[in-house]
Amino acid sequence: MEAIAQFVKEHQDWAIKYIRRRGATPQQAEDLVQALWVEMVQRPPKGLQTHAPKAVIATKLKSWLIRDWYKQRRVVPDSGVQLLSKENLSSIARCIRLFNEVRAAMERLQTSHREALRLRYLEGLSSPQVAAQLSISDSAVRGLVRRALVALRSELHLYTNTLDRPT
Repeated sequence: MEAIAQFVKEHQDWAIKYIRRRGATPQQAEDLVQALWVEMVQRPPKGLQTHAPKAVIATKLKSWLIRDWYKQRRVVPDSGVQLLSKENLSSIARCIRLFNEVRAAMERLQTSHREALRLRYLEGLSSPQVAAQLSISDSAVRGLVRRALVALRSELHLYTNTLDRPT
């Protein structure tokens, strides 16, 4: 038990700073690190003897932070919230206009750029899978996607001044 207390003492501040740098709130960082220590006492991780302790801690904390982020995104709005309020309708209208602008910008791209972006981001394929679909190398796909994103940003840049941005 003394060894665990020493381990926690040595890594507590580092773990909190680490998870805070990755976007956790101070309270969330404290909670995640505390949960990590509890789990490590109950079920010591296997890689702690073979890997650097900070690498094991970092892997756990990142996965928990991502899990918490997904949980927060799935929160159902309170039933008392007026979904068709003027502000929500305005936001919906902005989203529709932005969607239409992105779609128009995509249509103005070269066919190869459009296809690479469609496969990579809309279909969710990995670079090697896109490479197999397009019959080109993996490195060529990464370059093609990078150039396609630059071209898309350039197309969209023409319209950024016309977007209503919330203040």
